[in-house]
Amino acid sequence: MSIWSLGAGQMTKDEQDRINLLMSLKPNKVDVFIEWYQWAWLALLLPPFAWIGSRIGVMRARILRANAELVNALGTIQDMATHDSLTGLHNRASMTDALEHAFNTRSWSAIEMMSPELLEDGYARVREFAQAKIAEAKGELPPEPTPAEKFDKDLRDSKDDAPKKDKTKKSGK
Repeated sequence: MSIWSLGAGQMTKDEQDRINLLMSLKPNKVDVFIEWYQWAWLALLLPPFAWIGSRIGVMRARILRANAELVNALGTIQDMATHDSLTGLHNRASMTDALEHAFNTRSWSAIEMMSPELLEDGYARVREFAQAKIAEAKGELPPEPTPAEKFDKDLRDSKDDAPKKDKTKKSGK
């Protein structure tokens, strides 16, 4: 009784050809010493590789977790730096960053949309700078300031340049 007669059905010609090819490549004798030597080396090398792989997986998970925490902290820091904690609105640093970005990308619509907000918030120097940059980029000459604007600018500059007065009173007696 052959091994092929025990199966559920007949083998195809392709399957028989594969088995015949494998049987023709079969060695005449097997050196058991070499086989044991190869298995011993595999038994010694595979566990350290598995351990190294697991350590790499643990370190990767730790790095991903730390990266997520850093991204969260960065978002919190940026929010604290650009928003007023009391009102939640954008502060002056945020407006300056937005203006720099708009100037760098030459996004004039963004700059012109910000101008009314700058007018309302009283950032006079930032507004003047923005208007001068818009005019310069468009190739226009900046408008000549009116006498009242010149006076306001001179008054602002003199306040900044004036030495700070000591408000503590000294008794001369």
